[in-house]
Amino acid sequence: MRLVPTISPDGTRLFVGADHGKVFCLNTGMSGVNSYPQGVVWEYPPAGQPALSQPVRSEIAYDPVAPASGGGTVATVYFHANDGYVYSLNATTGALRWSHNTGNLNGPPTSTDHPIPWSSAPVLGLDGTVYVGSANGYLYCLNPADGARNWRVKLNASELTVGGEPIEATPAIGENGWIYVATRTVPGLPGGNAKSHLYAIDPTVATNNPDDAHEKLKWHTETLGNIQPGTIGGLVVDWCGVVYVTDFYGDVVFGFDGTSGELKFSLGLGGKPCQAPALNRNGMLFLGTSKDSSGVGTRAIHGRKVSPAVDGSLDWSTDQWTAGSGAPGNFGDFFGGVLVRADGSGTTYLADANPDTDTGAVYRFTSGHPSMAGDWPTLGGGNRRQHKARTYPYQLLELTAFPSGDAGTQAVFSVDALGRAVGYGHGRPGYPYYSLPTDWYGAWWHWQYGGSPILLGTYDTAIPRQWARAINLAGLVVGYSTYGSVYGPIDWTSPTATPQALSLPPGYSAGEARDINADNTIVGFSNYGANPQVLRWDYNGATWVPSPIGAPGGDKAYAYALSNQRRICGKALFTPGGQWQGYTTEPSASDFSTTVPLGTFGGAQSEAWKVHDVGGTAGWAHKRIGGTDYPRAFRVPPDLFTLDPAHELPGFAGQQPNGAWRSYGYGINGCGQVVGSAQNTSGAFRAYLWQPGWANLKDLSALAPSGWVLTSAAAISDAGHIVGSGTKNGNSRQWLMYPTPQE
Repeated sequence: MRLVPTISPDGTRLFVGADHGKVFCLNTGMSGVNSYPQGVVWEYPPAGQPALSQPVRSEIAYDPVAPASGGGTVATVYFHANDGYVYSLNATTGALRWSHNTGNLNGPPTSTDHPIPWSSAPVLGLDGTVYVGSANGYLYCLNPADGARNWRVKLNASELTVGGEPIEATPAIGENGWIYVATRTVPGLPGGNAKSHLYAIDPTVATNNPDDAHEKLKWHTETLGNIQPGTIGGLVVDWCGVVYVTDFYGDVVFGFDGTSGELKFSLGLGGKPCQAPALNRNGMLFLGTSKDSSGVGTRAIHGRKVSPAVDGSLDWSTDQWTAGSGAPGNFGDFFGGVLVRADGSGTTYLADANPDTDTGAVYRFTSGHPSMAGDWPTLGGGNRRQHKARTYPYQLLELTAFPSGDAGTQAVFSVDALGRAVGYGHGRPGYPYYSLPTDWYGAWWHWQYGGSPILLGTYDTAIPRQWARAINLAGLVVGYSTYGSVYGPIDWTSPTATPQALSLPPGYSAGEARDINADNTIVGFSNYGANPQVLRWDYNGATWVPSPIGAPGGDKAYAYALSNQRRICGKALFTPGGQWQGYTTEPSASDFSTTVPLGTFGGAQSEAWKVHDVGGTAGWAHKRIGGTDYPRAFRVPPDLFTLDPAHELPGFAGQQPNGAWRSYGYGINGCGQVVGSAQNTSGAFRAYLWQPGWANLKDLSALAPSGWVLTSAAAISDAGHIVGSGTKNGNSRQWLMYPTPQE
């Protein structure tokens, strides 16, 4: 049994294929040591009938609601055999539903370093459509009800004269519905040598030739590898839409933009990747590597920070397992896949097969975060269970008030990649144990705590009217105070620390601290006389030292956000008596001498609300239509500092670019995803999500439970948490929403 088994959603049945041409359904409730046929619910072909003529070396795809030929649905499993056929079986009884010849006879070619290849497993679209790659170089699209071929497309960037590039790695389906397929490197095929490539296929594009639907090919990469065996491990797609693919002999993992095919990065592994990697919610990619037949390469478990940005300080790998007593010594070769649990623990499992000792082991460590909601596949799991593409669900939490408080008067401003949201809550924190007055207090909420507010600071020193604006991953919070002895910009060195006033330069008064980055640098503004001026506070290891950034020629400027490379964005008057203009500074700018206004879409004003080194800048700018200025949300890519018409975000479906509607961009993350508020076709404001490549905004209210209307989204984290405001059963409320992986 070469491939990872598949388990039913209820956990009662296990499906696995075997080299002697059989597929088994096992009862997971059996215990102890069992001998065949104990525990076997069914087998295909049935007992007493000849086995298939070739091995079953694909994973099993499971669909609990596959379309049936007579209407309705039926629980179904699919597998790909080396006899050249894809099979569809009734998951309950094991009865054959249909089979289809995919030209996969004998399976993918063998090689010295990969003498027992496996076959590409079927993957299933949202509607149950079956997609499978074949050793003959075609991706097949099959009707799930009867197995009829809808179309196939040849993958042949190598320009072979006979067939296409063999497919062994299991394809992946992105959140956009596209299918991503990587191919094998094979010398000496008829008509030439096949080189390894990655392809993107849009199944919705019409074709005039269902025998080779080349119109559906969106892009393919340059050659990934030239030496056998190329790509053999399955692909994963993160929720930003980046596709991760490995090359065996190059010891490399690549990341490609799923929409454009642009190479985002490549990382050397120092070993041969034979398995499908997995991602956790914080963007760490995990996989094991092996040696080749001549002993080249390192057997290791790797952790690489890849999404939404590479971070070398978080990368690690090891040749020795040092997680605890009794752990085995040197690793063996890693095959199969990596499993990251979807629960809060993020427990991660890998297994090896040690050819030196003829033994193997299972390894477990805690990654610190659950699996990424966009990860596909994770042992057939993750958010797309058993190879079936499913749009990952969003969980929505109401951010409730303190005791005796009014949840309709609260606000939430930002959220970090751990799901901690900050703002201010209303009520009496700690009541009845503490005698705090009913008022507004700095607060934070977390998805693991069910949306209940937690007081920032301590109950003994809590002061009302302290407004929290941002939190970084180290747990430092910044904001401002308008009550008591502490007045102006403040910080909490942890959510439970007493807030302290940030120092101001001579002549400055009041103001706000608005953002803090990963290096504990803070940005905000303070009044110099009657003019707001931008300030930055740099941490020296013990305290924050203020540095005036000032303002441009108009002598007024506000700072709203700060990136890790210390880009600042906000709005400023660039000329006396002029209009407010958004801006983004260059990294670590010390003043406004090189900063230019972002401009507008032909209108009067603009504002930049959030900046991210990888995602860019989000905000809004006036667009003049028929003599009237309409605010329009924008996303400016990184390292660009002026608006272009292409930076304007689209509207909701059905809205025209020059229509009389308004939109605002308030948050952006490392995926380039933007959130904010926009008018829909009825003129009502709705919270939205947008990411590069989308033709329209996504209405977040459509993802919310009944009774909720989400009117504005204030921020989005790198892990996909979104916070904002709206109504629940007609009452004003704040909310936290996040994508959830499924097990």
